[in-house]
Amino acid sequence: MMSKYEKVAWIMAFTDAVIVYYMSVRLSGMITVEDGILTTTPGLLALAIKVILMASAAEIACEMIRYPWRKDLKGEDEIVMDERDRAIRHNAAYFSLMVLTPLIFGLTGSLLFSKIATVGAIDTGLLWVGAIYVVSIAWAVRHCTEVFLYRRGY
Repeated sequence: MMSKYEKVAWIMAFTDAVIVYYMSVRLSGMITVEDGILTTTPGLLALAIKVILMASAAEIACEMIRYPWRKDLKGEDEIVMDERDRAIRHNAAYFSLMVLTPLIFGLTGSLLFSKIATVGAIDTGLLWVGAIYVVSIAWAVRHCTEVFLYRRGY
């Protein structure tokens, strides 16, 4: 039987995979170069808002699974994680940081030393959506790692 934290890991891994796929598909057609400035189409702000709303809805649903609002739990302390769940979350967070850091430095390096460096300026909105994209990838890696560690029997 799955623990509450394993259920949350499954839900978040699926949601994060959908978010990363959705952003990957949508971003490919939104980036253009106009007058030496790397810009985006007007739909970029709507894409960022949709992604933030999807992630927020998934997080709220997971909090309701993790801490159910039932009458028999009122007055009791917070549901405590056991040591296995805590170790799995720690290892998954560490692994996602090991993915996030090279992604940030790799994207920065590719911007500086590629053909994009010949572009005069980059639209600020594109930088923010790029940051949301990188963090979404790191979160997907974290939750997929949690699922892997739960299934492996860590």
